[in-house]
Parts: sequence; C-alpha cells; structure tokens
Amino acid sequence: MDKIAHRRMLDNASEKIAHWIHSGFLANGREWIESWFKYDLKWSDTDPSFITIPEDEVEPLCRASRQSALILKLALFIASTRVEALAPIPEPLLELTVKYLKGEVEPPKKPKGRPPAWGRDFIIIRAMHRTLQDEERHATQNLDYRAKRNRSPSASQIVHEALSENGLVDLSLGVTSRVIVGTLLEQLGPLALPVRERFDG
Repeated sequence: MDKIAHRRMLDNASEKIAHWIHSGFLANGREWIESWFKYDLKWSDTDPSFITIPEDEVEPLCRASRQSALILKLALFIASTRVEALAPIPEPLLELTVKYLKGEVEPPKKPKGRPPAWGRDFIIIRAMHRTLQDEERHATQNLDYRAKRNRSPSASQIVHEALSENGLVDLSLGVTSRVIVGTLLEQLGPLALPVRERFDG
C-alpha cells in the first residue's frame, strides 16, 4: 500500500474517532452513549454545528436528567452547543438549564468508582466496523493467512494509529486487537454495530 492510500484510510478513521470523542462518548461511557441513541441526538449540518433532538424527546430527556447525573450532564451539553451556535433551545431544556444555573436543580449523585472503559471500547468497535465497511482490509493480521508476507496494514492497525492521533496513546496494538476480536461485540450488543445511516448525523 502506498503512503497516500494509507494516509487516506487513517484520516477517515481518525475523523470518525474525533467526532465520537467530541460527542462525549469517550469521557462519559455507556449511559451517555445509550441515551444519545435513545433520544435520537444528532449534530446539525450547520456551521457552527449543534446537537439536535426531536421535539417529542426533549421532555423525556429532561425528566430522565432528574434521576441521573450523567443524563443531566448530557442535557446541559446539548444546551451548551446550542448557545455556542446561537441556536434556539427547546423550552423544557431551556427551563432546566436556567434552573441549574440558578442552583435550583440538585444534581443526582454520581456513581462512585473509576469510570469503565466502555466508551473507549465502543469507539474502537465502531471505528473498526466503519473501517471494514469502507476498506478492503483484514480485521487483524492474525486473521490473515498471508500475514507473514502481507505488508498491507490491517483494519486494527489503522484504527490503532487513528486512536493515537486522537490522544489515546496509552493503548498498545495488542489491546486494540483484543478489544476487537474479544467478547466486546456481545457485551456492547447491537448498539455497537448500527446501520451506517444511524450515526452519520
């Protein structure tokens, strides 16, 4: 593979990973990601971009935010992207935000303990899936019967390099590959591999 083709694949994977990190997937984990899809959140195609939410999902999101510190954080994140883009904030979300800023909303208690690596692993699986969709790659060199003589990078190598470009430099290629070929597909369930259109927004 020539350097231009390698760079193109790497840029594609890196851009997707950066988008998911920007959406809070890495820092906030499972409940945040599941809520993102549950409430059908998407980034607008405007410049600057902000998070959109269907009108009939705003009130359920705000109600859920009273029970979960992470969903409250997500609701405020949605509002902040709209403030930055000078976009209108739906009334229930605006009311929640104002009450929070005035100290009238008591955040639910945050769960104790170290945050799990679920968000990181979700991003790896998603990036791997999209790379395999977009490119003619073997998943890992170990799954390629020509591995000893095939110098073309595997999808896991591309994803690993893209993770490093996005600041995840503490992951070895072995860890990335184990996440991909391990039991995480079952642990993450169908949410890990939605159809392409589901997250294009």
